[in-house]
Amino acid sequence: MVAKRDNVARTRSVPQNDRVRRVSLGLLVLAASFVSSAAPVAADRWYAPSPVLGIVDAGRQPVAARQAGATWDRALFLWQLIQPNGPSDWALDSYIDNANLKTTLSAGLPVVGVVQGTPVWAATDWHDAASAVPSGLDLPVDDPRNTFGQFMLHLARQYKGRITTWIIWNEPDFLPGESGTWWTWSGNAADFARLMRTGYRAIKAVDPNATVVFPATTYFADAVHNRELFLGRVLQQVNSDPEAPANGFYFDAVGVNLYCSLDALYRVHGVYSSILAGYHLTKPLWLTETNCPVYNDKTTPQPASGRITTDEQAAFLIEAVALARAAGYQRIGWYTMVDHADTSGIFDRWGLLRADGSPRPAFRAFQVASQYLAQPGITARLAPLGTSTADGWPITRVILDDPSQRTRVQVLWRTTDGPASVSVEAAGSAARLIDPLGFSSTAKRTDAGWDVPLPPVRVAQSSDPPGFQSNGYPVLLVETGLPALGVSDAPRVTSPLMALAPSVVEGPPSVQVAAPPPPLTATRPAVVAPSIVAALPPTTQPGPSLVLSLANPQPNDLLPRGKYVMQGLAFDRAANAGSGVDKVSVFVEDRDAGGQLVGDAVLGQPGATGFTVTADLSRAGGGHTLYIYARSAVSGRETVVSLPVVVSGH
Repeated sequence: MVAKRDNVARTRSVPQNDRVRRVSLGLLVLAASFVSSAAPVAADRWYAPSPVLGIVDAGRQPVAARQAGATWDRALFLWQLIQPNGPSDWALDSYIDNANLKTTLSAGLPVVGVVQGTPVWAATDWHDAASAVPSGLDLPVDDPRNTFGQFMLHLARQYKGRITTWIIWNEPDFLPGESGTWWTWSGNAADFARLMRTGYRAIKAVDPNATVVFPATTYFADAVHNRELFLGRVLQQVNSDPEAPANGFYFDAVGVNLYCSLDALYRVHGVYSSILAGYHLTKPLWLTETNCPVYNDKTTPQPASGRITTDEQAAFLIEAVALARAAGYQRIGWYTMVDHADTSGIFDRWGLLRADGSPRPAFRAFQVASQYLAQPGITARLAPLGTSTADGWPITRVILDDPSQRTRVQVLWRTTDGPASVSVEAAGSAARLIDPLGFSSTAKRTDAGWDVPLPPVRVAQSSDPPGFQSNGYPVLLVETGLPALGVSDAPRVTSPLMALAPSVVEGPPSVQVAAPPPPLTATRPAVVAPSIVAALPPTTQPGPSLVLSLANPQPNDLLPRGKYVMQGLAFDRAANAGSGVDKVSVFVEDRDAGGQLVGDAVLGQPGATGFTVTADLSRAGGGHTLYIYARSAVSGRETVVSLPVVVSGH
């Protein structure tokens, strides 16, 4: 989720009503008998020797990132802006200044570099702009005609010793037109296999010890269209390369970006691992982006649709990090450090900090996760209880053991099927209960174990992001003084209100592993691994299913006064046929605040999911904000794109 936010109008959803779910996490904690006896935890280290928990764009607020406990940062290098005019052009210094990356590169955190965006001069088809396939990918990386190879050689040399990890592209699994007004890759899987090969060879030629990461994909971009997953499609292409096995198939780790859905976050790790296993590969997986945007921020409120409260975001952070550790992700990245300015076109509120630098509750939750869930040497496992439903198990539990410190952390939360309190078998000599904001109390011990009150379950809302589960806020049970030899069995959990049997956790989909390839020769036959199309139900897709994007106008365009023809795309991914959209309307200023209707769309032009509007701007003049609303024929819900424009004349 990087380049798609640059210079585009950000799609946002609008609820059918304006209900506000202002539930205080502090009140829920008090209701669950949490009496604070200590100040919130504070991270006292800069970063661990083996980075685990990072923050995207941490360098925008390096002091706060240190206080949060971030252990790595991520920087975006847009090729089309670094070499905009030709192969001899090198505007890296000005790019670093304009992208505000100086503090990122000087703050001291390990930096992961993400590279993407093809300059027009290097494109095989200039119509594809920054998503184009670079020219010369079949040539050696040191051949001047291999444009991407030359760029990566230069960039890797520039940052050798400072950046040792590179991700080649981000979210290339969206096909053109699927994700609204942006996508990062217009080529096919074979083209991308050649891109990975070039990037890998160039980076390793400069720094053989560098880590090259297969780009983070979203899983759902393919799953909702019933396509084989992008990772599998590219591996099929790479597998025909006789030099691929000796080069680790041209990557060292695999990224994935998953938002709002805890179920997907845990299970997609198994899906991707199974795809790799089909090619006899064992690679670490990185959760390079996760989060869920908020709507009820006190300074920058947003419509509720597709968003959650700030307290729910803090709870989601704890649960997401715990499940990610249990799933086995080697690194976890939180998107993002601080909100973007409205002029960026990014209207969702993602930051641990607001744009003014003030912290949200998720900032304190990140501190808790950093201290208790993100140590590199711990072992983590999922040990839920009861029978799973759409919202999860009656009690979800993640156990994290640190034998070297003789400590155990158990993260627990419940659904409506779970009890309000449980007793957890004691293994240590002392224990504390810690809430998502870091406030703690001494755990009470009885004959049955530690008493753990579980906060009430949130009430599901029609505006919830798809895949967002309704469960209670998490509780951390932190035990110290465990036996020196450790305790291998999961502790028993009991409740006087119900029987709590250990759950059976489903594994990843079974994959037939192909026979090992014969010795490497130029004529080695390709090993065909079974494809994995969609192992999770598409209905768990995070983010809105209703998509609205504009071809024209663009933000800050100068429009003529009078009739103006607008075109774009509008469709609902949940539709069984057609676009699934029955109305698109354009207003000057916000409709709900008395804005003026200037045109209704003709649907199905151009293309089945397109629309055309002849907007009457004869009564507008000067600076305005256009609001374009699309209504789903499937759900009746709406989404809206807003963008500033200037209408000539008065």
